[in-house]
Amino acid sequence: MDALTFLKKVTPYSKTINPFAVLCQCYHETKVKGVPWSSELFVKANNGAGIKKWLHWPSPLYTKVSWEQSSIGTKYNKSSDFCLYPSVDVFIQNYVMKIDTSYPLCKAYKDNFLGYFNGLISGPYKWATDKEYFTRLVEASLELAPSVFGVGTAWRQKYLNALEYAIQNRYISAEQEEIILQLLKKKNVIVTPIDKINAIPKTLICIDPGHGGTDPGASSDGVLEKDCTRIFGEALGRGF
Repeated sequence: MDALTFLKKVTPYSKTINPFAVLCQCYHETKVKGVPWSSELFVKANNGAGIKKWLHWPSPLYTKVSWEQSSIGTKYNKSSDFCLYPSVDVFIQNYVMKIDTSYPLCKAYKDNFLGYFNGLISGPYKWATDKEYFTRLVEASLELAPSVFGVGTAWRQKYLNALEYAIQNRYISAEQEEIILQLLKKKNVIVTPIDKINAIPKTLICIDPGHGGTDPGASSDGVLEKDCTRIFGEALGRGF
């Protein structure tokens, strides 16, 4: 399995889930020692998200010991029954059913992968006991973004657009926003304080640099004033 192949498999279910968010979740869930798609559950049970026995998948099951986290943060091992799927495609179908029946915030926030992450831990059911789960999902999204959104500045801009959208629509908490900003900083992505910018009423400002055409303005050593004002005006329009 690879990320783009998995993304292609989940994309048809975008009416219920956010395909990129699901890719990030399963990429994280199946990672062992830094290698995605290599967990025991995925290799032997086609279970890409650690789905345990539940109403809509009574059998067959795959029993294994996995760690849990108590309400006070203590980790301990526990034997659990997980869903065993005949194929990855059946797993995806059952995953979508689980979201549809038990994770209303994921459905509500499906137009934004960051909001979807929040829906996994803020709804009536919690997908994981790991208190750092949201952070892990954001880390996965930053790993995958260049291959999905495009390299260079392309993925950065799309990621920042998604963050701004999540903030504007209150899909994420202030604490989650800070987590994302800190992880972006580690990736050397410069972020303007989006929430503060959004609080300022939008005003259109028009600037006339002055001179141009038949009026070049002053000149010095062959440099025309109209050329200088044009350069500064365009730079100001771009935000430097």
